[in-house]
Parts: sequence; structure tokens; C-alpha cells
Amino acid sequence: MTEAVAVPREAPGVARYPSTKTLELWVREGLGYILDIVEVKGRFKVRPKDLTTFLGIGDIGTLTRFGKVLALVERAGLAVRWNRSRPGRYSLVPKDLWKRYAEVCGRARFNCKEDGSPCGLIGTCPYWRVVEYVRCYYGNGGRG
Repeated sequence: MTEAVAVPREAPGVARYPSTKTLELWVREGLGYILDIVEVKGRFKVRPKDLTTFLGIGDIGTLTRFGKVLALVERAGLAVRWNRSRPGRYSLVPKDLWKRYAEVCGRARFNCKEDGSPCGLIGTCPYWRVVEYVRCYYGNGGRG
């Protein structure tokens, strides 16, 4: 007789991490929202609830993804969280980099290329820094 081979399962309650491709899409969406919020507010302080307040987006999934993107931006060193309670409030740092990013990428919306980018922010651009952070810490199944 042949016995059924038991397939190992994850323990209950173990969080599954999204793929790096999904995280990169979330980062693109979230940074677009950050640019919109900074443009409307005129300040470099962002919180997830700003999507509802300033952009009229009330979808809970979008708000959750935006909060996760803000946490990734903080872990990549491009924001400082001001409170440890929920909802979080973040200040975007360094402000000079974010000002340049808002000016240049606000018009192009992530149309930069690896070589010969018109913006000249490749390597320092917040989008590329967060994407590289995601690839580094979540690319090989890492737990960040």
C-alpha cells in the first residue's frame, strides 16, 4: 500500500508576507499618494488618515496598504515616526530630498529609467531606495 505523504503546513497564526512584486506595486501606489498629500497639505508630515481627509479615499484596504508603505518608508530611513500608537504619524526626512522628489517625480510619476534618467535622482530617489529595501529584506523570503 502506498501511504499519503503529508504536506507540511504553516503553523496557524503565522503571517504570510506578500511577494516582492506585490510590495513594489504597493510602494508605487503609496508614494504616489504621498506626493499627492504633500502637494495638497504643503507639509512633509503624513499619516494614513490623510488619504481620507485630503484625497477622499475611504477604502480600508487602501488605507491599510498605505500604512504598510509608510512603515516601509520609515524602515528604509526616509521617514521618522512620531508616535508609537495607532494611527501612526510620519515626518518625511530629509526634506530637501523629498522636495526635489515632489518637484521632479510629481510630474513624471515614476517614469524614470535606470540609465539617463531625466530627474537625476537614481540611487537617492525615495522610490528606488524603498524598492531596494524591499528587495533586500523581503526578496529571499526574509522577514525584514
